[in-house]
Amino acid sequence: MRRVALVQCICPHYRVPLFRALSRKMDLTLFSGTARTKNSRGNNPDPNGFKHEKLFSLNVTFKTKDLRIPLCWFPVLFWRLKRLKPEVIISEGLTNLINNICTWLYCRLFSVNWILWDSGRNKQKPMSLLRRAVEPLNIFMLKSAKAILAYSGVAGEYFNSLGISSEKIFIANNTIDIDACFKDRQRVEADPSLIKAMRSKLNINAKKVILYVGALEKGKRVEDLIKVFENIKMRIPDLSLLIIGDGSHKARIHRLIRSRNITDCLVLGKIIKGLGVYFSIADIFVLPGRGGLAVNQAMAYGKPVVVREADGTEKDLVKQGDNGFIVKNNEEFEAKITQLLKNQAQIESMGKAGLKIIKNYDLDNVVRIFLKAIEYVGSK
Repeated sequence: MRRVALVQCICPHYRVPLFRALSRKMDLTLFSGTARTKNSRGNNPDPNGFKHEKLFSLNVTFKTKDLRIPLCWFPVLFWRLKRLKPEVIISEGLTNLINNICTWLYCRLFSVNWILWDSGRNKQKPMSLLRRAVEPLNIFMLKSAKAILAYSGVAGEYFNSLGISSEKIFIANNTIDIDACFKDRQRVEADPSLIKAMRSKLNINAKKVILYVGALEKGKRVEDLIKVFENIKMRIPDLSLLIIGDGSHKARIHRLIRSRNITDCLVLGKIIKGLGVYFSIADIFVLPGRGGLAVNQAMAYGKPVVVREADGTEKDLVKQGDNGFIVKNNEEFEAKITQLLKNQAQIESMGKAGLKIIKNYDLDNVVRIFLKAIEYVGSK
């Protein structure tokens, strides 16, 4: 098997199943840092099932208008790579920019094939000042890589617009362990008492449920969701909103709910284990801002999704009017959520459509794309 190094700022819990799957097909070593984050990208304290070296890291977080951008640097990365002697290096993209300078230098000196794994950019969205400042260096890195693994079709289009050859771009859609979600959904559905007990615990026994799972940050626009929920609840009183996640805006969200005296809006904090039952009790899943892998999870639990236009990943997953809706503003967001809540048949049909679609975005497919990219750089 090929010896492959994978360099990421952190090792988030949702990436662990993918790293394990990759390790079954290659001699993989993950290099990640020691940063601790407060959002959904929290560093996994003790991943297992693959080789992993946690490197001392120097970390700084830049705040832009809509989000926080963490940057990290592993001072010993060059020497760890030299000791490992990988045949291929796969690096995280923009947030790993400082380490990518070191990786680029190593690959140049030792003629090692380098692949960048990046989310790209939605060209319809304006760039922040920080992004504009680093974009020339980022583009240089992208063009220097032997191949690029793109999170989505939109990301692939962005890389292509930079003049990067289509043959170097491989669409490896961002995903989670879909098979594990299918098994957990079957387990929960086979025991109705689990759903009944959770509904009773949350005091939402006879209510329709809207679910949000993700970071509580500005770019996620959870405050917009709460205001939309408040409007819908005036017309559909038997309605609850469950918010699962953590982040820098958590206190602001609590203050907003209290100040507007909004009932049946529950902020449950960060939940990783046992999350499946929350998806099972939900009627629809919503994403009011920047994208997240919870859309994949919701589809794997057979839930229709209503999402805002974001980083482009949603365009691969959400087929308009089939398994959900992509909306442009809060008015459309409110209208489509309301439409679904008033039509149980549409909820069920969209949920079934989502189950069919998400089967094409499992870990096996992502691993196949990684292997194709590795085979491609090896042939050049």
